[in-house]
Amino acid sequence: MEITLYQGLLEFNWNLLLSAVTVLVLYLILKKYFFEKVHDVLMERQVHIEEQLTHAKEMERNAGALLEEYSWTLANAEEEKRSILRQARVEADQRAEKIIEKARDEAAELNARTHEKLAHEEEKILHRLHEEIAELAVLAAGRILQREVKETDYTELVDRVIEEAKTAKWENQ
Repeated sequence: MEITLYQGLLEFNWNLLLSAVTVLVLYLILKKYFFEKVHDVLMERQVHIEEQLTHAKEMERNAGALLEEYSWTLANAEEEKRSILRQARVEADQRAEKIIEKARDEAAELNARTHEKLAHEEEKILHRLHEEIAELAVLAAGRILQREVKETDYTELVDRVIEEAKTAKWENQ
């Protein structure tokens, strides 16, 4: 081998040409079999990521809408609760009023029946008292006259005395 100190500027180097052809062939092979497949995989991955991002944005919008709906529902639930409580109070007051009214009616009816019974008992007592006074008057008159007096003789007299006693209400009690 010969070593030269000076090489020419335009000498042809076969190694350089062979390296360039090898790189070119390698590039074409890689382009045909590797780059296109890698590019396809990357494109599929990009499409998949874009779909996921679109889906995530849609889910975020849905979550925002649901959050807004739940917030509205909670706000309305509080108002609805107050409304239900007001309605329940009104119904309870109405029921209480009906119960009180029914009790008043029953008490008034009971009071009326009691007064009616008392009036009837008073009449019975007055009638018995009338009969007893008539008997006593007949006995008293019989003793005074020392003879037997018939009840029919003094019935009119006794009735008149009893009527006067009723109207005078026995002022000398």
